[in-house]
Amino acid sequence: MKYLGVLLPDLWIGGIMDKIHYDKDHLSISQQISKLQQKGLVFDDIGYAYDTLQHIAYYRLSGYLHHFYADNTKSVFVDNICFDNIIELYGFDKKLRLLILDATETIEIALRSIVTLNISQGDKFAFDDDNMFYTGAKNLGSFRDSRHTCWHRSKQTFVQHFNKKYVKPPVWVEIETWSMGTIRDYMTSVKAEHLNPISKSMGTIDNTRLVNWIRCFAHIRNIAAHHSRLWNKNLMSIKLENRKYDFHQHMNDCNAHITAYNTQNKTRIDINRKIYPYCVALWHVLRVVHPKSQWNTRLKDLIKNHFPNHMPMVGLENMGFPPDWYVQDFWRL
Repeated sequence: MKYLGVLLPDLWIGGIMDKIHYDKDHLSISQQISKLQQKGLVFDDIGYAYDTLQHIAYYRLSGYLHHFYADNTKSVFVDNICFDNIIELYGFDKKLRLLILDATETIEIALRSIVTLNISQGDKFAFDDDNMFYTGAKNLGSFRDSRHTCWHRSKQTFVQHFNKKYVKPPVWVEIETWSMGTIRDYMTSVKAEHLNPISKSMGTIDNTRLVNWIRCFAHIRNIAAHHSRLWNKNLMSIKLENRKYDFHQHMNDCNAHITAYNTQNKTRIDINRKIYPYCVALWHVLRVVHPKSQWNTRLKDLIKNHFPNHMPMVGLENMGFPPDWYVQDFWRL
């Protein structure tokens, strides 16, 4: 909670939530290395580790370290984990984020075009028409605020030109300033009759999945754009169930594999919240909006050549991938 520029404790009904003061001291890089060594992390080159921690913060790397603790006390790492392994995993995650950003960029640009083509013919200022939207839609207020913020904060030359010459821009100009979040809020607020042609053009079969996928794409795009850990993160649940999809049986097989994996390894991986089904949805849409895309080939290359599955406790299942994913017809198209 913020009041007069001062951060205050979160308020709950009945009083202030109990909190404690953060009492951990700052650690020098040498102290950081020593702390990790005491927990069993192996360092083959202390100089390299020191240089790396000067440019990649210890706290940032800790998100990758958590996966390798022997138990919930986080007091000791599993055997045979070294600092170089962590950096290798960190590097893979960076490459994965860049690949995700490439896919979401293509889809975001396609969405802008599809929305414009489907609503601007009747009214070039259609975004101002309240009849387009469901009254009381949860994200309608957010959409209205966001679209105006995107426009008025933009420093792009074309925006400055329109502001000097015209009262307001048409939809095909305004939408070029929208963020992925603005598109998401639009999709969750506009009436079904305006969503139907968009859903068809995106290959998402129905509006329920269109809205869910756009939310998920915005979610994963923001994670990647803000350089957050992605490879094994629990994400927003994505809806892929529909017999009309050509990957329907494949995802059923994936669910069965992950269920068996969970039983065998006493894990609780929820495949619908992992990166693999997101990749399936992204590739499904990319095939429609960019038929010559080679994104599937690039994903295969990334997993084959850069995923560090030689490390203890690191497997494709941590991302929701089944072991034979790349041979499926869906990924060959």
